[in-house]
Amino acid sequence: MVELPADAARPILRAFPTEMPTGMGFMKRSGLLEDGRPDEFEALAGVCPVFRPDPVEEFNSLE
Repeated sequence: MVELPADAARPILRAFPTEMPTGMGFMKRSGLLEDGRPDEFEALAGVCPVFRPDPVEEFNSLE
Protein backbone atom coordinates (compact mmCIF):
# COMPACT_ATOMS: atom_id res chain seq x y z
CA MET A 1 0.00 0.00 0.00
CA VAL A 2 1.16 3.48 -0.84
CA GLU A 3 0.03 6.65 0.92
CA LEU A 4 -1.10 9.27 -1.59
CA PRO A 5 0.23 12.81 -1.39
CA ALA A 6 -2.30 15.45 -0.33
CA ASP A 7 -2.90 16.68 -3.90
CA ALA A 8 -3.85 13.18 -5.06
CA ALA A 9 -5.94 12.50 -1.94
CA ARG A 10 -8.13 15.63 -2.26
CA PRO A 11 -10.52 14.37 -4.99
CA ILE A 12 -10.85 11.01 -3.27
CA LEU A 13 -11.67 12.61 0.07
CA ARG A 14 -14.11 14.99 -1.63
CA ALA A 15 -15.99 12.01 -3.13
CA PHE A 16 -16.10 10.11 0.18
CA PRO A 17 -19.42 11.50 1.54
CA THR A 18 -21.18 10.66 -1.73
CA GLU A 19 -19.58 7.25 -2.25
CA MET A 20 -19.54 6.11 1.41
CA PRO A 21 -22.26 8.05 3.26
CA THR A 22 -22.25 5.53 6.11
CA GLY A 23 -18.66 6.51 6.92
CA MET A 24 -19.62 10.10 7.71
CA GLY A 25 -20.92 9.22 11.18
CA PHE A 26 -17.55 7.79 12.17
CA MET A 27 -15.70 10.86 10.90
CA LYS A 28 -18.08 13.19 12.76
CA ARG A 29 -17.82 11.21 16.02
CA SER A 30 -14.04 11.26 15.75
CA GLY A 31 -14.17 15.07 15.70
CA LEU A 32 -12.69 15.46 12.22
CA LEU A 33 -15.88 16.89 10.68
CA GLU A 34 -18.80 19.05 11.68
CA ASP A 35 -21.26 18.70 8.78
CA GLY A 36 -19.76 16.07 6.48
CA ARG A 37 -19.79 18.30 3.39
CA PRO A 38 -17.49 17.33 0.50
CA ASP A 39 -15.34 20.45 1.03
CA GLU A 40 -14.82 19.46 4.68
CA PHE A 41 -13.57 16.04 3.60
CA GLU A 42 -11.33 17.58 0.95
CA ALA A 43 -9.79 19.84 3.60
CA LEU A 44 -8.60 16.72 5.45
CA ALA A 45 -6.00 16.05 2.73
CA GLY A 46 -2.64 15.79 4.44
CA VAL A 47 -4.32 15.04 7.79
CA CYS A 48 -6.37 11.94 7.00
CA PRO A 49 -4.21 9.46 5.08
CA VAL A 50 -5.49 7.94 1.83
CA PHE A 51 -3.84 4.77 0.57
CA ARG A 52 -3.62 3.16 -2.85
CA PRO A 53 -3.29 -0.63 -2.89
CA ASP A 54 -0.54 -1.69 -5.28
CA PRO A 55 0.06 -5.26 -6.39
CA VAL A 56 2.90 -7.04 -4.66
CA GLU A 57 5.51 -8.70 -6.79
CA GLU A 58 5.91 -12.37 -6.10
CA PHE A 59 8.93 -13.31 -4.07
CA ASN A 60 10.32 -16.46 -2.56
CA SER A 61 10.72 -15.93 1.17
CA LEU A 62 12.92 -19.02 1.46
CA GLU A 63 15.76 -17.62 -0.63
